[in-house]
Amino acid sequence: MVKQNTPEKRTTAIAESGNQGDIRMWPSEDWASRLSDWANIGLIFSLVAGVISTVLLVWMGNVKESYLKTHLEQFTIDLEKQKGETANAQAEVLRLQQQRLPRTLKFDSNESLQALIATLKQTRFTAEILYKKGDGEAAWFAEQIRGLLLSAGWAVPHSAPIPEDMSANAVEKLKAQPDGVTLITKKNSDKDKPGDPEPILANLLSKSLGTVARSWDANLPDNSIRVIILQKP
Repeated sequence: MVKQNTPEKRTTAIAESGNQGDIRMWPSEDWASRLSDWANIGLIFSLVAGVISTVLLVWMGNVKESYLKTHLEQFTIDLEKQKGETANAQAEVLRLQQQRLPRTLKFDSNESLQALIATLKQTRFTAEILYKKGDGEAAWFAEQIRGLLLSAGWAVPHSAPIPEDMSANAVEKLKAQPDGVTLITKKNSDKDKPGDPEPILANLLSKSLGTVARSWDANLPDNSIRVIILQKP
């Protein structure tokens, strides 16, 4: 029987090393401890800084919001003030424009005009209309009033300038106001009754002019009215 060749087992001895019990690492244990402590301290400072930053952020945000509200309130006040000044300026411009425009009778609609004429027809009066001599605007307005009263069937002579002999003391003699329009009646306005033509005509002139003076003269004939038109106020 033939034997197979079996490799021979060999053992190699490892030489002992003198450094086997002295393992070197970086950093050292001492430095590792120090760095760990410093890292913890840095982390604590970072957390404290984060808390302080958060508090400051919230605080300053509230302060900025307060300033913003204050500025917004002031802006609103200034805007309202500017609006008021603009409205006053527009009102002043409108007033100046109205001063330059001739006076005219104003009606809400044609229906209201027809209703007014129908009311005035119920009690037909005689009207005397006088205006300031040499004032073309006053003469024009006098003709407007005359045309309205004629439409209501009133007896209205042509409007006339205030006579020369009365011009110097027209206010006293005619019982008129120094400017604007004065409506003179036989009875005091305290005795007005609903439907009387005197308050109706006075109301019409007030709506058109903004204001009209009332006066009374007991020497006027019954059912008569005198209208005095002087310069615009």
